[in-house]
Amino acid sequence: MYHAIPTPTNVHLHHVAIQVSNLHVSSQFYQQLFGLQVHQHFYLEEEEILWLQGDGWRLELISINQETTSPPSTYHFAIEVSHLIEWERICIQTHIPIMEGPITLPNQTKILFIEGPDGEQIELIETTS
Repeated sequence: MYHAIPTPTNVHLHHVAIQVSNLHVSSQFYQQLFGLQVHQHFYLEEEEILWLQGDGWRLELISINQETTSPPSTYHFAIEVSHLIEWERICIQTHIPIMEGPITLPNQTKILFIEGPDGEQIELIETTS
């Protein structure tokens, strides 16, 4: 069905956006665990938005007025890491809930699912390449 669509060049993921219930708590979580830095902070209508930036990736945290809040739509997002077992140790020591894993896939990629402050699933992935 999509085989006739021309393939664009220079395409890459720009950011992942997640809805959070407490912008401060979520910001601290992602800054402390992944070393992200605040890039922008602004308001857009009823949304308070905080952009965090890391080494080659961006995370947009969106806090919406409680009366208009709907359930988050992101199933999970993945962050590529080195030394997954070390990340597992850090999560255990800092009481970050581990949802599943670590798991080694048939291609030797290792994954670990952890839980963010609002129950979002974060996949930590260590690839072999």
